[in-house]
Formats: sequence, structure tokens, C-alpha cells
Amino acid sequence: MRRDPVYAKIMHNLDKLDKMRFGSVTVNVPSPDYPEKLVEVRCNSPEMREIISKYKVMRAEFDDQIGELLTRKARLQKQLFKYTL
Repeated sequence: MRRDPVYAKIMHNLDKLDKMRFGSVTVNVPSPDYPEKLVEVRCNSPEMREIISKYKVMRAEFDDQIGELLTRKARLQKQLFKYTL
């Protein structure tokens, strides 16, 4: 899941947006709703905060799936290796 291209793009874009504190007044980022479309937004604007929150929601969904998979993996390993010790 962590190597999923969608997850990697979400993390890249979120990291890029979080670090946009100085420099240019506007930034071009892929839209969370339509990744093939670039959106130009002003830093520290309500639109920027909305885009960041959408990316965080998307990341949270992936993180939940990863957490469920890790729990399932631990349970299966416990079942599998229970009799080998």
C-alpha cells in the first residue's frame, strides 16, 4: 500500500503544500478531485487550506487501510507460527 502510486502522489503533494510557506505567492498543484488537472492557488488562502484538508483525508483513508493490513498480518503470523515454537 505504501508503494501505491496514488498514495505516493498524495504524500508528495501534501509534503509540497505543507512546505509552501515562503517564496512564490501562488503554487500549482494537482487537484485532489481530478489529479490530471493542475490548480493554481494562493498560499494561505481558504482554497489552499481546503486542498490540504482533502489531501489529509485521502492520506487518512490509506493510513487506515495500512493499519488494518498490519493488524491482519500480525494475527496471521501469530496463527501460522503458533505451533512452531
